[in-house]
Amino acid sequence: TPLEFPVTLDLSPYCDEGSGAIYHLYSVIIHNGTVNSGHYYIYIRPHLQSYIPGSGRENEWFCANDETVMRCDRSDMENEGRRGAYCLYYIRDDCVAEVLGPVAADAADSAKDYPDLPPGWENRTKREGVHIPKEVTALGND
Repeated sequence: TPLEFPVTLDLSPYCDEGSGAIYHLYSVIIHNGTVNSGHYYIYIRPHLQSYIPGSGRENEWFCANDETVMRCDRSDMENEGRRGAYCLYYIRDDCVAEVLGPVAADAADSAKDYPDLPPGWENRTKREGVHIPKEVTALGND
């Protein structure tokens, strides 16, 4: 049975008035395989502009599958999601700009405000030799 899920989720009938009950689909994790094994990949809408009606980007999604990141549209995400959505992530409407907006250049300095982070977290990619493919870094460049 195909899974149906909304891109905009309105929970206002179940919440107190004015509680911010509108949510927008941010990402869909897809699982292909069986209960014992398989493969996961994600459809994601990482740009703030893609949440603004009339921006020309509201249909823009990306599919990240291992090292491959491809631009796609909403219908691609919905078709794959109907067949194998494993987890849906939503962002509350009044938090979209905060979650997806620009990050301050001094954001690393704010780490001292979060004592639960492990020491040296900002050097993790260098220390562990993590390689981020160009396609992934390009997601944040516009």
